[in-house]
Amino acid sequence: ARSRRQERMPVPARVPGHDGRYRFREYEPRDRKVLGILRAVAHDEPPSEAWGKPPAEEVVHRTVVLCDEQERGRVVGAARVIAQDGNRVAHLQFVCVEDGRRGLGLGTALVRWSEVIGRGRFGG
Repeated sequence: ARSRRQERMPVPARVPGHDGRYRFREYEPRDRKVLGILRAVAHDEPPSEAWGKPPAEEVVHRTVVLCDEQERGRVVGAARVIAQDGNRVAHLQFVCVEDGRRGLGLGTALVRWSEVIGRGRFGG
């Protein structure tokens, strides 16, 4: 079994494989619009302000975006983990990856990030 220290996935972090092309970084308010577009497209709905809206301030969460370093750090995916039940239970709220990048293992990398964060951040 791995120790918690080995399981932690720091952010920013490179996505394994892809010769370092993709990296995770923490969500920033400037990502709101692109995050809304990615989430809406993933649900086959038109983008709206609501899709990019962060959780209420009282909700404990962690959001990461996936950037393409060959395109000057453009956001191409994202994931969010939310704590529930007094921070004892973590739940994956969403994972989304740009259509043209699906099938490259990027969504899987985001799910793996959410598992590591869920255990480490929320004590699962």
